[in-house]
Amino acid sequence: MKRKKLFTNFFDTEFGRKEIKVARKKKGELVDSLLGSTSDMPEEDVPRGKVSFRFLYLFCFLVFLVLFLKLSDLQFVKGQYFLDLSKGNRIRSQVIKAPRGLILDNKGNPLVKNVANFQVIVEPFDLPKDKNEKDRLVSSLSQDLGVPFPDILKAIGNTESIESLDPKVIKDNLDQESALRIKIKYKDYPAVAVEAVPSREYLDSDLSSVLGYIGRISKEDYEKNKDVYDMNEYIGKSGLELSYENYLRGQNGRTMVEIDATGRVVRTLGSEEQADPKMGENIGTSLNIDLEKEMGMALKNALDGSHSKSGSVVAINPQNGTILGMVSLPTFDNNLFTKGISAKDYNALVNDPLKPLFNRSIAGTYPSGSIIKPVIASAALQEGVISTQTTINDTGQIVIPNQYNPSITYVFKGWKAGGLGPVNVFRALAMSSDIFFYEVGGGYQNFKGLGASRLEKYLRIFGLGSKTGVDLPEEEDGLVPNPDWKKKTKNEPWVTGDNYHLAIGQGDLLVTPLQVASYTATIANGGTFYKPRIVQKVTDSNGKVIKEFSSEVIRSGFIDSKNIDIVRQGMRQVVTSGTAKSLQDLPVEVAGKTGTAQYGPNNSKEHAWFTAFAPYNNPEIAVAVLVEGGGEGSVAAAPVAKQILEYYFSHK
Repeated sequence: MKRKKLFTNFFDTEFGRKEIKVARKKKGELVDSLLGSTSDMPEEDVPRGKVSFRFLYLFCFLVFLVLFLKLSDLQFVKGQYFLDLSKGNRIRSQVIKAPRGLILDNKGNPLVKNVANFQVIVEPFDLPKDKNEKDRLVSSLSQDLGVPFPDILKAIGNTESIESLDPKVIKDNLDQESALRIKIKYKDYPAVAVEAVPSREYLDSDLSSVLGYIGRISKEDYEKNKDVYDMNEYIGKSGLELSYENYLRGQNGRTMVEIDATGRVVRTLGSEEQADPKMGENIGTSLNIDLEKEMGMALKNALDGSHSKSGSVVAINPQNGTILGMVSLPTFDNNLFTKGISAKDYNALVNDPLKPLFNRSIAGTYPSGSIIKPVIASAALQEGVISTQTTINDTGQIVIPNQYNPSITYVFKGWKAGGLGPVNVFRALAMSSDIFFYEVGGGYQNFKGLGASRLEKYLRIFGLGSKTGVDLPEEEDGLVPNPDWKKKTKNEPWVTGDNYHLAIGQGDLLVTPLQVASYTATIANGGTFYKPRIVQKVTDSNGKVIKEFSSEVIRSGFIDSKNIDIVRQGMRQVVTSGTAKSLQDLPVEVAGKTGTAQYGPNNSKEHAWFTAFAPYNNPEIAVAVLVEGGGEGSVAAAPVAKQILEYYFSHK
């Protein structure tokens, strides 16, 4: 057998020239046996096996995969976070709050003003890293500010998140003395700062429901508008503040500062990112602040005199639809909201049964009573149901037999027992004849009235049953009932009595004071229905006009001018010889209409209404007055309009 020596001189040297016998137990596994042997080891014919590195490769792959994922997370997922943190150690961007634009009356008088609001701000990123030290600081702030410890912790949030770079407001509306005391005490704590930011002060609480108020932006609104607002921003929450938020809000400024390792500002930097704050734009309204105050005073007098607790007054210019004044009582102090209203005060307002936060002028819906009669008269004249020659005998009641059982009758009574006798459209308006309008609305015997479809048509043409489109939020539609509505809502058929009730403003008809003022203005100007509006223009801080809002005609020509003039004459006779003669001694000619609307259990209560316009021949103002639960319109509501008109024409 041929023999071959397997090992080199290296092994010979190391092992003292001993012979080595190599044995292969199995293919792929080498076992060395050091045997002292003088014989040569035969070379085996089986080929040498390869060592497997699969597990080593897999292990290395997993290690590199983990490293790759971690690097990706740091670079792409949390890259911005760590970039912000690194910048936060050197350079900070500070927001400079811009003041809101002003709201002005029609003479340029401010209805609001901007004042300083001192806030305590905490920068979570700069809080002590030691938990005990941080808790001591928060506890001290809690005691000094009267803010519960958990509330401050909640406001601060997670100091390890990216949001820790955002400042948190933990106390609003400090007085100047308290703000100075806090600033001095915490001057060595870079995490705590006191800032003066612009806030609102409202000058007339009677305008609270119109002007609205501002409040801290909600989390939801902030998430939707991050590119526009700062997270501590105050924005419009109701009224004109909300409707014209895009104009009133200013543009915040920004300054770049360098800070040291402790978070203290070292210097202010010049930077392309730096910008000065820009004040919001001013909005000029049609409101007359002096008239507004008189309207509020007149309504308060009426509420006191009638033992009522709530009501509304709206005044409109009939020539263009601009609103001269709007009062809703009871009201609230909108300054409470800008100063950070307490939970106790807020709950008191929300749970108040008189609903002071509720703007009755645009959102309150009420039965109209007889102030609807000018609209019904306009419809009847336009449809040819009546003319100036039409005479109906007001006997004080109408008796309607049941169509299926004549022995059953329904009695519809007028307001005056025994009736008013023969009346035409002029006298029917002047004396508010229910019997006349029963027949005009629903017919009687051989006289065919308007009927349900035409009643609905004209009520809607005059703006009832839908929003007027006034530039205020939360306006209500009111309700114009019809047969389909009654069937769907009450599962009852429409009957003649529904037409009767609708024609005198009772039943299910619901209107808002603004709607009443709008259709009164339409009749006053000869038949043009304007969209009511409060804001007339937008100006910058220098008074330059940026945008003007022109009058908007909703519809016109739907009633012939001769028919409108007949109704106007009837409304004039309301004052000269009818139910509102108390206004005939005013220095101008006034036309109007009284109304008493029944409501409540068994119609046991009455709302007092009065609507009017003046001067009769060239109207400048239309007024609608509601005294909730005030009783007779001629007694409770008409004096309010008289006081307002007297003031208006004596202070022009």
